[in-house]
Amino acid sequence: AWIWVLSTLVEQRNWNPGHLALLVVPVFNVNVAVVILAWLLRGALAPRHRAPSPDAPPPELRAKLPPRLARARLIAVEAEDHYLRIHTEAGAALILMSLSSALAALKDHDGLQVHRSWWVARRAVEAARWRKGRGVLTLTGGIEAPVSERRAAAVRALDWA
Repeated sequence: AWIWVLSTLVEQRNWNPGHLALLVVPVFNVNVAVVILAWLLRGALAPRHRAPSPDAPPPELRAKLPPRLARARLIAVEAEDHYLRIHTEAGAALILMSLSSALAALKDHDGLQVHRSWWVARRAVEAARWRKGRGVLTLTGGIEAPVSERRAAAVRALDWA
């Protein structure tokens, strides 16, 4: 209808409804072509989603993280009250989840709970310092994770650092 109004005004024709019927097929064809072209361009120009790193957080944690962090390598999980601070190589984020739920999701990852409020990825450990039965692990990015006396023997047995 809009094309009929415009063409009638531009060409200074009479307001003939028969002219509207003649415009239906060409206007429909142009609209179909434009929609197909837009659909093809959207597919060609859409950003490609990168797959998560093999060392990325498990799906249960990834679902709660921003995409940039969800695809990055997991360094550690730190409990803070009812929240978890998820440390990755791309940064950290706070999510609402219990540590026990996170530990269940991390059971297949190469890491260990080193303190009642810390889980650490094995490949993220750069150094370990020990004093009076307790330890501190220095992780990728300068993060320091405490090692409790109770878990110190297990960490030392793994010889992570």
